[in-house]
Amino acid sequence: MQLLESLGEMSYDKAIEVLKRYKQSLRTLKTREVAIVILENGDVYRIPGTPEGVNISGLKGQLKNAFVTHNHLPEPTSFTFSFDDFGGFEKYGIHTLRGADIRYAYELTRGFEAVPSKLSFDLSHYDVGLKAYEVGIAYRRWKID
Repeated sequence: MQLLESLGEMSYDKAIEVLKRYKQSLRTLKTREVAIVILENGDVYRIPGTPEGVNISGLKGQLKNAFVTHNHLPEPTSFTFSFDDFGGFEKYGIHTLRGADIRYAYELTRGFEAVPSKLSFDLSHYDVGLKAYEVGIAYRRWKID
């Protein structure tokens, strides 16, 4: 785990701007997952993972209201969050969780209106959207270039 920077006072817009800045470098990784975590106090960490995932539990006592982004490798991917991702989001009280792969970026966020997921032939995407809606969490996914 590496402390990258300290942002000081936090806001949603500031955190999203920082996550976007790091997202591009994460998307190009082909050998392991990596997470960028912004804690409520503004500290920004880079946490290296493995090809199977990234474990952020080393910060578990500080993850409430954190903003987190991470990459998914090209193979295997379901082009959305895994159930482990969703479980960690709920367990640690993360404010915003973002993920990105070679085709999509996706986000779970507290504090925004949850809307039902549209029926999709992409069942993993539909399942995550439905689960998020059932617990009142906003979920969205968008195509990236």
